[in-house]
This record gives sequence, structure tokens and C-alpha cells, in this order.
Amino acid sequence: MTDQTITDKNFCITVDVERDYGRLNQYECLNHLDHLLKLFKDMKVKPTLFISTEILEKFPKISRTLTQLDVQPHSHSHKIEKIRSLKFKIEEIRKSKRIYKDFFGVNPIGYRAPFGAISVPEINVLKKENFKYDSSIFPSFRPGVYNNMRASSKPFYYDNGLLEIPFSTILFVPLSLSYIQLLGGRFFKIFQNKMPDNIIFDMHLHNIYHNKSFDELNFKLKLMYLRNKDNGISILKNFIKLLKKKKYKSISMKEHYETIIRNE
Repeated sequence: MTDQTITDKNFCITVDVERDYGRLNQYECLNHLDHLLKLFKDMKVKPTLFISTEILEKFPKISRTLTQLDVQPHSHSHKIEKIRSLKFKIEEIRKSKRIYKDFFGVNPIGYRAPFGAISVPEINVLKKENFKYDSSIFPSFRPGVYNNMRASSKPFYYDNGLLEIPFSTILFVPLSLSYIQLLGGRFFKIFQNKMPDNIIFDMHLHNIYHNKSFDELNFKLKLMYLRNKDNGISILKNFIKLLKKKKYKSISMKEHYETIIRNE
């Protein structure tokens, strides 16, 4: 694996568009996508959506919203109950590529695995399917899902030549709306000078839009999501304002990928 270094200060806001809370068989949060995209437009932010392609099948009218955006696959169905089945996850990669191409008329260039759980065999399939980059790796630790404490926090190439663009972290804590809500904005303000020059920030619709599907979560998950439950939008806005104050520029993941390739 070889690291790729970029010197400009940029940030990519990535949104995982998936079933509610990443696990329920509902898509109520999807009703708020237009509102979120307007918020980004008003703040002059270029988001990248990693979308479960099952949504493209179930909600074909969503195309009007997506055609002008950087959109890449986030598996097909995001069924976390099958997260340990390698065969299933490989099928998800191939199916998501096929449905994406049918929908947009072009092949995808990026991929993101559910919960950041990806293995070398999947990386090899992505390469064979002509994906240009993956963005699944949290250089962090999540019990029972991944242990990437030794992974680079900068873009790097796998042995097969596929580019990995990892999520950004501060002290091994992912720079994501979920963690800012959980730990509080003060934590990130204290360590704001430790932020990398190029930030890959992650969020979900369910971080800021809640509905009746919330009641279907188990007690542990409810407790987690109750933390700053109603402050998601204000936390997101404040974080973006902080980045702009520190002279970061908003770019899409496609632009970030192209910059890496250009700087080789």
C-alpha cells in the first residue's frame, strides 16, 4: 500500500443515503433529502451521496434530485444482517454497479461498503469491476465490525492498484456527524487544530431527520441517537462554518479523486 498526499485544504461532505438508521426496512428519512440538498446549496457545499441502489429501484422519481450531483453506490440493499457473508457482499457490489449504470447511464467510479466493513476479496472485486476508488475505511476501531487502527488516514493504493480514500479522524475518532452528536461539539473544537488538510466527513439523513421509524430502534440505539437528537442541523452548519473559517474549500469526492490522480 502506498500513501498519496495532497496539500490543499479541502473538505468532502459525504452522505450515506440508505434505509432508515442503516438497518430498518423503511425509507422515511428519504423524504427529507431535498431539504438537506437545499441546505447544502445555500451553504455552497458540494456533497457526495453514497446511495444504496435499492433506493433507485424503489424510488425512481428521485432522479430529478440526483442528476446534477456526485452520486456513487453504497452497496445495493445495505442489509447489515448479512454483513458477515462475503458471497452476499460481493453480489451487492456487482448488483449495485449494474443498477447504477442502468439508472445513470454511466459506470460508477467510487464505492462505500455498509458500516465501513470491507475485506480484501471485496477490494479485488471492485478492481475487476473497474471501480476507481473505495471510501469505506475508518482508521479507527469498531468492536465486532472492523479494526483499522493501523490503516493510513491518507489516501493509499491497495496492492491491486485500487485507490482507498479513508474517512478522516481526530485521535482515531471519525470526523462524522454521528460522532460529533455523540461526543459533543466541544470535543471537536478542542482538537480542531489537529484536523487534516483534506477532510472526508460522513453523515446520514437520520442524523438530522427523525420520524416514526425511530420508535423501532432498540433501547441502546435510541439512547445513542437521543444525544443531540434535535441539534443535528445546527451542529452540521456550525461545523461547515468552522471549516470555511479555517479556509477549507468544499469539493466533491469525484473532484478529490481527480486531484489525487492529477498529483501523481
